[in-house]
Amino acid sequence: MSLYLYQDRNTFFHRLDPRTKFLGLIVLFAGLLSFNTWLPEVFILGVLALFITGAGAWPTVARLKFILFMLALMAIIIWSFMGGGTEVIFWRFTVEGLLFGIATALKLINMVLTGALFLATTRNEEMMAGLLKLGLPFAAGFAISTALRLVPTLVGSGLTIIEAQRSRGLDLSQGNFITRLRKQIPLLIPVVATAIRSTHHLAMAVEAKGFGYSPKRTQYLVLRFTWRDGLALLFFVLFLGGVLAWHRYFS
Repeated sequence: MSLYLYQDRNTFFHRLDPRTKFLGLIVLFAGLLSFNTWLPEVFILGVLALFITGAGAWPTVARLKFILFMLALMAIIIWSFMGGGTEVIFWRFTVEGLLFGIATALKLINMVLTGALFLATTRNEEMMAGLLKLGLPFAAGFAISTALRLVPTLVGSGLTIIEAQRSRGLDLSQGNFITRLRKQIPLLIPVVATAIRSTHHLAMAVEAKGFGYSPKRTQYLVLRFTWRDGLALLFFVLFLGGVLAWHRYFS
């Protein structure tokens, strides 16, 4: 199974310019953070579900289901007791706190789903090209792109090392929490060694290709705005208008 979140599809969302997607991230995050009630968050969740279906990104979302579950559970538990309110259900558990906890859980879920949709439809090369077009220095864009690419590689190396140790008789599931944690310590050495080796090989590769030699660089990936980006920008404008209208008339 691939550890990368990107899904190779030929959908409307995949063909969007990465600069449009970055703008969409900012707009959606700003809208999500502006709401403190559950009703608009439910509506946005439904819209995101349609977008994820259209992008074929459900396999990526499925791999984040544990994170989504834990975020929702912790948000509901914490804010149900800490959210305040006057209509007490029991102890410090209030109806207002429960509703605010549900709204917060939906907000966190929507933010994770928005990020997952972006990562599932945007390659690392497109992210870097978009960041460079937005004015980010090449070294910073290269660092971000390399980090996103190396994380799945290192996780894959760690899983391979764990499987190798299990084949030699290491049982990581037996014992209490402290015992299992102690068994993880010997696995850190080969993982760290692999990370250092990969970083060293990458440094030699970029040096051999003249990294940073010329201030004028050519780009293999040429970005162009199309009618799809126009539709996406129109949606962002309508979304912002809906957010402002909600706060003006329903908040």
